Amino acid sequence: PANCRPVSALWQHMMVDDINAALRGPLKDTERHLVEREPGLGPEKKVELFDNLDDTFTLNLGCASVRASTITIYAAFTNTSDVPAKLRIITPDDINLKGPGIPFWAHGHLDGQDMEEARHHRWVMDEHLLDIRPRQSLVEPGQTVHIKFTYRFAYVGMHVLPMVLQVEHGKHLRLYLTGTTLPRGVPRLSVRQENIV
Repeated sequence: PANCRPVSALWQHMMVDDINAALRGPLKDTERHLVEREPGLGPEKKVELFDNLDDTFTLNLGCASVRASTITIYAAFTNTSDVPAKLRIITPDDINLKGPGIPFWAHGHLDGQDMEEARHHRWVMDEHLLDIRPRQSLVEPGQTVHIKFTYRFAYVGMHVLPMVLQVEHGKHLRLYLTGTTLPRGVPRLSVRQENIV
């Protein structure tokens, strides 16, 4: 479980140094385009722009046997600026049409492998395997908000959920939450992979 891993391992698995450096960096062209035009963008254009974000991070929440205790990791986000910062987590649901009566074929911009990935992401969200809360926060200057990441070891396999961390009128970071659930009694050797391609 997460509480048995050393803080340095969690720090690395959550890519804290890299995320901090990206948040401190200047806005890139894709982020500028999102800030200027986001309210008028349709799902296809948003997905295209999110896919083109330079700052992409894979957050490995862990690996354990099926039905192991849920992993919960808290990350602290501190507003070091002089103005309030509104954080928002954008999930696939926030981009695409959603609802129990809307079939995947209604998402015209998805086909082939993209459709399979969308089905996987939908299933991960429906089963609440990977989650992040709160999805929106207003962080005043000098204040901190704690973001809760969870992974349930309910089904065998590797589970991925893409999302975007948005600082309103500012940075956009693409995050891939990942976790792996193994069958009982099956060991695994894991080597850190920087990004999911």
